[in-house]
Amino acid sequence: MAPTVYFVTGANRGIGFGLVEALANRSGVLVFATARDPARADRLNKLAEENKGKVVVVKLEVTSDEDAKKAAEEVKKYTDKVDVLIANAGVSTGSGPVEKVSTADLHTVIDVNVGGPLRIFQALLPLLRASSAPRVYGISSTMGSIAANLDATMPAEMTGGLYTVSKSGLNSLFARIHREHADKDKMTVVLLCPGHTQTDMGNAGAQFFGMDEAPVKLDDSIKGLLTFIDDESGKYAGKFMSFDGTERTW
Repeated sequence: MAPTVYFVTGANRGIGFGLVEALANRSGVLVFATARDPARADRLNKLAEENKGKVVVVKLEVTSDEDAKKAAEEVKKYTDKVDVLIANAGVSTGSGPVEKVSTADLHTVIDVNVGGPLRIFQALLPLLRASSAPRVYGISSTMGSIAANLDATMPAEMTGGLYTVSKSGLNSLFARIHREHADKDKMTVVLLCPGHTQTDMGNAGAQFFGMDEAPVKLDDSIKGLLTFIDDESGKYAGKFMSFDGTERTW
């Protein structure tokens, strides 16, 4: 039986690495795990070495059109399909109130958090179409919810910054992908919030807000995300779900 083929962006650390590590423990999988600079991705390279034949490290700078195309060509050396795309890579550039953030930071965070998923989706689309049941997941954030941003009970600083703007953009992009490909390509498209997780980026954000660390343990986040990623029923298609099982408002 052919393996289930996964493609995970931003796999060098945090949530991306946690997902790849969990998937590598399974049988019947082939996981393509991306890093901006594979030569420096020590943990990821070690994981791939320990799981030869199941984990392949792929170079991908998500702001590069050329890298996205080359990544797709690398996948084709091993397989003729991708069953599951997990667009996880992201940055949190541009914290602070609107009156103080810079347009340079805006360009950066949008290019990574929205442009990156768009590039790799476009590059892998022929391979996704070759799957009998393609599934595409975007790692978003409740901070990208416009409803949450308008909630007067939510402290403004908790929903501020350009990261919020970029995740709203990602949500809109994935809504379009769902509308355009759900019927035509039998594609399941789901947005996932991993929670405020204890990763390097999550803990840095927590400290910015005066906390010692983020409240959600990485293992709990990964376990919750995989319940959706593993679901093949299509019941979450076009939805914005949290790792804790609840549906998020847009």
